Amino acid sequence: MNRPLPRRPLVFERQRMADVMALAPGEAKPLTEKSARAILQRVLLEETLWTTHVFHSDPEIASRAEGFEHALLRACRKMDTGTFKCWRKPEKLIARNTGLALQLFFSGDQVWYTTTGIDEMFDRWPGGVRRMKMDTDSPSRSYLKLEEAFSYLGREPQPGETVVDLGAAPGGWSHACLKRGARVLAVDNAAMKIDHPQLTSLRHNGLSFKPDVPVDWLLSDMLVPPGKMISLLRNWVGKGWAKHTVFNVKIPQEQAYRALVPLLTYLDGTGVEIRLKQLYHDRREVTGFGSF
Repeated sequence: MNRPLPRRPLVFERQRMADVMALAPGEAKPLTEKSARAILQRVLLEETLWTTHVFHSDPEIASRAEGFEHALLRACRKMDTGTFKCWRKPEKLIARNTGLALQLFFSGDQVWYTTTGIDEMFDRWPGGVRRMKMDTDSPSRSYLKLEEAFSYLGREPQPGETVVDLGAAPGGWSHACLKRGARVLAVDNAAMKIDHPQLTSLRHNGLSFKPDVPVDWLLSDMLVPPGKMISLLRNWVGKGWAKHTVFNVKIPQEQAYRALVPLLTYLDGTGVEIRLKQLYHDRREVTGFGSF
């Protein structure tokens, strides 16, 4: 039975599978027609575009998962050529937000599956993994985290908007905003490795920085612990210093969620729509993004 999604998706959650079914041990290899028909049941019934989302719990079984997907598509073509011709690669349907996604999750020797309308999915990317493309002009790979956060937020800096980038050095996040036409004030005690006509660098501690006038975006890649992030946001949210934000928070090796509870409680109390999520490109950190 489907349950309504909670108001705030879980911080460490990537994907959800509703009404999930599993193949019995031994049914995945070789794939029988009976098993293939059970997995494909909904896409065979509905005349619509569809795709396969294949993901796994261990990189070592990636090749097995890929081989299973190929076998399933061959079975589909044999059963119903029309349905097979409606199949598209996942990226073709992400932007369209239409059609069906047949999710196949591999864990150990088990194969779990379900079919979901793409417009009803928790995350339209396979397995909730959003792999961003690196910009070779960026001075750091932290650029990928910001690009992923923008994809979740559903908006990004626009030409002429103003951005304050705290903990900016060497400049990966600033670069992502500058290439979009924004004006950036980069705040860091370290030196930037980029130069741009719309970039202003300020040697200053990001935690104590106060803008002269409100800006459109607050970015923070300082990797401070949750307590310090609460103090930072009290100024920026409470005093209206920015309209939108993306920030990173450092988490401990153990009991990571417990460390985040005070920050989550604070955000709930503000009434603003700021979400915390561990992104695919995060490591020992989580990312916050939203609007004030």
